[in-house]
Amino acid sequence: MKKLTFTLALALGAASPLAMGQSVNYDDVVVVVNGNDSVSVALGNYFMAARSIPAVNLITVDAPTSETINAAQFLVVKQQIKSYMMANSLVGPINYMVMMKGMPHRVGTNLCDSIPPIGCSSLDSELTLLFHPDSASMLAAPGVPNPLDQSTVPHAFSNNNVLAVTRLDGYSALDVTQLMDRSGPGLPVSKQDAVLIGDVENALYAFQPGFFHSVFSAFLDPLNNTGWTTLIDTVNNTLTGLDHVLAFLTFDGDPVQGTPDLNWANGALSMAYYHSSAASFNLGTNDPKQLRCADLIADGASGVRGSVLAPFSSEQFNMGHTLQRYMEQPGFNLAESYYAGIQQLSRGDLIIGDPKTSLTISVGLGPDAHRSVTELHAFPNPATDVLTVSIDRTKVKRCQLLSMDGRVVAEPGLPTAAGPFSISVIDLPAGAYVLQVNTAEGLRMARFTVVH
Repeated sequence: MKKLTFTLALALGAASPLAMGQSVNYDDVVVVVNGNDSVSVALGNYFMAARSIPAVNLITVDAPTSETINAAQFLVVKQQIKSYMMANSLVGPINYMVMMKGMPHRVGTNLCDSIPPIGCSSLDSELTLLFHPDSASMLAAPGVPNPLDQSTVPHAFSNNNVLAVTRLDGYSALDVTQLMDRSGPGLPVSKQDAVLIGDVENALYAFQPGFFHSVFSAFLDPLNNTGWTTLIDTVNNTLTGLDHVLAFLTFDGDPVQGTPDLNWANGALSMAYYHSSAASFNLGTNDPKQLRCADLIADGASGVRGSVLAPFSSEQFNMGHTLQRYMEQPGFNLAESYYAGIQQLSRGDLIIGDPKTSLTISVGLGPDAHRSVTELHAFPNPATDVLTVSIDRTKVKRCQLLSMDGRVVAEPGLPTAAGPFSISVIDLPAGAYVLQVNTAEGLRMARFTVVH
């Protein structure tokens, strides 16, 4: 655990350029961490510092460290959050709540994994009603109508007594810190570069590709008509290598061959209908053929909508409402956009992402005009003996190779010549690693794999 704390402290020491450029106020955001999980606490402190959130807005609860809790445990967690907010005059000023990795996210029993699910819901969806007149309906089927559904005005608790709850979560602490660093308000996006994808072909619905093609067309065609590039994929395999992916839509979580391997734009959203994509954030518990929220976060998405309910459970969700609001200019933020597509609260929906992530959209800037001069790419991936780093050597202060648990396994020497540079990985055992580079603009990280 000391190694993780050191890694997070190092990242905090080199603040994210997205956080440094932040102009949107986060005073109306509370962050909830699990005091029984040191990773949760460390990540909460990272986010608080990166977004300049007032210290009083950090809520530390005594919660189980399991992903699923029962109704009695939920009531204890709920009361701790409610009491803290009331005691610190946070009811009213707060519009958003962020649950940090390490907090439970499902309420129910093993029936969560049955078909149909019984007595199971998302902790986050329940807490949207914490101060709502229908708060007595928490944990009661079939849910509460969402007043944010199809909303056309910015979210404010004073309008409807609803908290917009999102979560910062992933398979590892590194996944979550990288999620934070590529997120935030006003991310620059060029319509000329970005692509919006509808993935039709998958195992469950391959027998009706025409029907789902038409459904995705209904969501994407209006955006195509306003200048966005859209793609409806009908190929029965994993999508790889597409650049500047800003939206990824799919219908279930059972891809035929693995998970997407995409080059995502900062601020990119993903969403699906029929699967338990948020059933678990523990890598070992997941069916490798089942596409999860955590897979998409690890791949580079900045926002994901999923469900904690059983496979094939359907939440009432409209992707078109979310896309329309997020892609407009000036558009809704991530939380507002996702909640505009959710019809029922106190259900199974789970939203992953910084709630105030939003886009600043430009037209005709040309390829790569919005990229940082120190955007990090490492290739080939997988590597066998040498890894080439795309950043100009003159921008680099330090280069380290980390294991997936945050240990520094090598610190390669840097050449003197300017331009991209290469480092040897021939002595590393086969496996997954993280390249960590300190630059004048802050910390950059990239995953890579070594094979021999």
